[in-house]
Amino acid sequence: MTYGLVTWLTHGNHRLAIASTGLFFVVGLALRTRVNVPRGLAAAVAANGKTPSQPG
Repeated sequence: MTYGLVTWLTHGNHRLAIASTGLFFVVGLALRTRVNVPRGLAAAVAANGKTPSQPG
């Protein structure tokens, strides 16, 4: 939807629409660096008593 909206607002500028889409990827990568995996695994174990990789 963002691609189409940017293209429409800029009267057909597809380069700017691609750049705006790429910005989502960059922001996503930046946000991903803030994820604390060990803390999440510990929270999962605390919530149900087993590691997420254990079946059933």
